[in-house]
Amino acid sequence: MALCLAGFGVTLTYTGIGVAVPTIQNDFHASSITANWIINAFVLAFGAFVMAAGALADCYGRRRVMAFGVVIFTASSFAGALASGVVFLDLMRAVQGIGAALTMAAAAAAAAAAAAAAVASVFRGRDQVRAFSLLGTCFGIGFAVGPILIGLSVEHFGWRAVFAMSAVLGGLVMLSMRLSNMPESRDPDATRFDWAGTLAFSLMLVFFTDGLMEASTLSWSDLLPVFLLVSAGGMLIVFIAVERRQKRPMLDLSLFAYPRFVGVQSLPVAAGFGFIAPLAILPIRFVGVEGMNEAQAGLALLPLCLPMTIVPLLAGYLTRWVGSGVLCAAGLMLSASGLLALAGVSAGSASSAFSIPLLGIGIGVSLPWGLMDALAVSVVPKERAGMAVGIFGTMRLVSEGSAIAITLAVLTSSIRMDLPHLAGAGEATNRLAAGRFHEAMQLMPTLRIEQLEASYDHAFHVTFLALAVITGVAAVIAFVTVRHPSQQESEAPAAESPCEALPGCEGES
Repeated sequence: MALCLAGFGVTLTYTGIGVAVPTIQNDFHASSITANWIINAFVLAFGAFVMAAGALADCYGRRRVMAFGVVIFTASSFAGALASGVVFLDLMRAVQGIGAALTMAAAAAAAAAAAAAAVASVFRGRDQVRAFSLLGTCFGIGFAVGPILIGLSVEHFGWRAVFAMSAVLGGLVMLSMRLSNMPESRDPDATRFDWAGTLAFSLMLVFFTDGLMEASTLSWSDLLPVFLLVSAGGMLIVFIAVERRQKRPMLDLSLFAYPRFVGVQSLPVAAGFGFIAPLAILPIRFVGVEGMNEAQAGLALLPLCLPMTIVPLLAGYLTRWVGSGVLCAAGLMLSASGLLALAGVSAGSASSAFSIPLLGIGIGVSLPWGLMDALAVSVVPKERAGMAVGIFGTMRLVSEGSAIAITLAVLTSSIRMDLPHLAGAGEATNRLAAGRFHEAMQLMPTLRIEQLEASYDHAFHVTFLALAVITGVAAVIAFVTVRHPSQQESEAPAAESPCEALPGCEGES
């Protein structure tokens, strides 16, 4: 219960905060670039510290690291509620991301190494799959109710209530951990922390994510994003060199000798581009383009998010008859179909036009959502659970953060290619990508609103077509590499009753 409540609190404020960004931007009269860092700062900090958090959890104890992370998350949430400027709020979102990474101890937005490694040390085989499915369901509830709850909070109490709510949830997590008897667990062979690897990896992610965001704001040919992306490549080389020299590396490259483990890494890529990116971008469209308020935008996302409350747990039951890899591949193909249908929805369409495609995406991504973490640890020894889920969790969050930045860059670049090269076109492109049509018209008064809508429609179509292709390719990779069950899963006994999906249940009704 403590682990699931922590996951709920983190996912609630992960991408659901996007619904509140327009209100925060208006309140502080902030630029679109500064306002976007309300999301990007959390994603960047979470991604940069997620692997370090997994290594710290293995070395110093998963329960201890998680408790420390909860304190940071709660304090930064409370400070964010009292923010007097958007820059300070961005900084608190970064600290909140660090606390979330430590809380989940090498997690990727929905599954965590402190949580996941603790589960992996208690449950094995099919029991582990069902435990992860339960965790995935609880994390999915955070994604499902996040946009709706945040939208309603912003409309009735203001955006500060969102951060106050996160602080309250953090306090409840601390209380539940105090009352719980979750055992302490660590990797007995992890005796020292890899500071060099942590620094190189964190700088790589900072340069890469910032380079993508600068490219979407400026241009792909501008010197700054090119420098940042080249620097990210250099830091990747440094990171690999450092890890190869370590006796006890933060990233165990030997795990990539397992083709099945490598194939599992395609699943978080699909989740990032097929679910997280639309979840972050669609509120901007609903509020700016479709004219909805924050509460209506949250409700419009319900078909996308609601399956997360049910389907991951259902997928855990289905593994009794269907392999995890087959379920993952089938779900991702369904999600790709939904993204393809969503690409054809034009601006000004009724909200019902979004419902069926969003439902297909939500169901499709939810099928592998609760199975991915168990697949990630099923090919490694029990003592290396933190490392395996740490690598997977890092890939998951890097994919999610990069997916948001890349998707925004594709959307912005497509709009820029359609607009004529007139004075103010660059800033007008950024305003248009943020759904601020009237501000874009003020910068380019010679254009009609119909031209701007046509440019946005074309860019939206190109962007979601690209998301559908990426998700479909990931589905093929998952089917080819992950469709065969691991030795742990095949040797574990089948479930006797649905009750066995719940930890602590002995099979009795």
